[in-house]
Amino acid sequence: MQEWIEDYKENEPKHRHVSHLIGLHPFSLIGEQDAHLLEAARRTLEKRGFGGDVGWSNAWKICFFARLGEPEQAHWYLNRLIARNAFGNLMNACWPGRVYQIGGNFSGTVGIAEMLLQSHGGQIHLLPALPKVWPEGKVRGLRARGNCEVDIYWKDGKLKRAIVKSLSGGPMQIRYMDEKRIINIARGQSYSFVP
Repeated sequence: MQEWIEDYKENEPKHRHVSHLIGLHPFSLIGEQDAHLLEAARRTLEKRGFGGDVGWSNAWKICFFARLGEPEQAHWYLNRLIARNAFGNLMNACWPGRVYQIGGNFSGTVGIAEMLLQSHGGQIHLLPALPKVWPEGKVRGLRARGNCEVDIYWKDGKLKRAIVKSLSGGPMQIRYMDEKRIINIARGQSYSFVP
């Protein structure tokens, strides 16, 4: 993806900045319907190179790769964020000087949530980027667009059950892998999604 209005030879082609990918994350302007733009975003990340020594950059790349449906690469950046960009108390540190940087903490948390649940494009997507190293687990109380609260349980790397509680009521689409269900949940009621 072209970063500037005019294309030119970059002085630092592997620089950590990827602000021109905001359409992928945090916005949801690039999605499944835009396969060519998803590929362009992926290629942009490859050309930038893997790495980056500040927490917010690594954290943002967790989010990008979760949106691209690449769990192993998202997990690689999560490990990098913790191993290279965190103090012992997991507060994010920025190089040089090891100064506290809250952006890495906020974005790292968002990245983990994006790996487990995405809710854009009119659907709630369960476990869209679950890495192999998380074969079993649960998460409760994640919030999804449409004013929903979601609990997810998985085992052997596969969804066992998700409970979607609608706080406003109305129709919604829930997706796990290739399975999609359109349901209507009354306000305050829950739906149990079992694949």
